[in-house]
Amino acid sequence: MKKLLVVLISFLFLLGACNDSEATSENELQEEEANSDEVLTEEDTLEIEEKIEEKIEKSNEALPTDAIGRAEYRLDNQAFSKIGLKEQLESEEFSTEEATDAVNQISVDWKEQAILMAEGYLVDSSFSKIELIGQLEYEGFSNEEATYGVNELSVDWQEQAVLDAEVILKYNENYTRSSLINQLDFNGFSEEHANYAADEVGL
Repeated sequence: MKKLLVVLISFLFLLGACNDSEATSENELQEEEANSDEVLTEEDTLEIEEKIEEKIEKSNEALPTDAIGRAEYRLDNQAFSKIGLKEQLESEEFSTEEATDAVNQISVDWKEQAILMAEGYLVDSSFSKIELIGQLEYEGFSNEEATYGVNELSVDWQEQAVLDAEVILKYNENYTRSSLINQLDFNGFSEEHANYAADEVGL
């Protein structure tokens, strides 16, 4: 029960941080966590759930209701291609015409968005240069935008090959050196980088 209370309190804190006027102070969070040894009653749980729902509702109410405002809001929080942003607006129940007009009217450097998205992908996953360009194209960037975005990054592709090899072996330890190199080659790494990675993981 203690874990549940801490998780719920933390969730409330994160939601509140998105809206300064409703933010829960860090001191308040610490005080509530300090009291988390108390056993939660069903009434306590319901009260916390209600607070979470209220926070979610208020957060949704803060979203701009017009397509242009919503597009700018999304770009302040996440990288998008032009196509990706239009699709995002459509998923939020704006018409295709509204979404298209909004995306065309705002001033956006889509190449810069490609850089930001590429950086985001490299935080969580390993990619070859070719693979990352392909991923950006999948997200709706043109080949020119995707290539620019990846070329602007400072990336050790040899190290990316090592990271990719480690992930591959994590899920299948039966790879031989030859099969691992072939897989890395399929993932877009050069022969040199694939061989280096195989050396680094001990094959």
